[in-house]
Amino acid sequence: MELEITKETYNPVLEREEIFFEVKDAKTPKREDVKKRLAALKNADESLIAVKYIRQNFGKTTCYGKAHLYKSPETLKRVEPKYIMIRGTQQGKQKAKKEQPKEEKEEKK
Repeated sequence: MELEITKETYNPVLEREEIFFEVKDAKTPKREDVKKRLAALKNADESLIAVKYIRQNFGKTTCYGKAHLYKSPETLKRVEPKYIMIRGTQQGKQKAKKEQPKEEKEEKK
């Protein structure tokens, strides 16, 4: 997976750095992998990065996305919605598995 930062802007009001990136790979990368790679490139802590989205056009081997890098965990919790922080983590995967059987039971009735 080859990750390249295409654009960076600093937002002083929200105390974060907005990072636009491009990934060259055959498949869409996981959010956890993107967080690790961005943390390595920016010399930052993984827990301060929120990946907003990763998009891939049909038939292309490159995808693009946006992430936010915060200065402190307090700012991250204050600004980012909870679903963004849960998305792509083990906690989010466990929650999805718990909700799935309930939906199947309701459909059978």
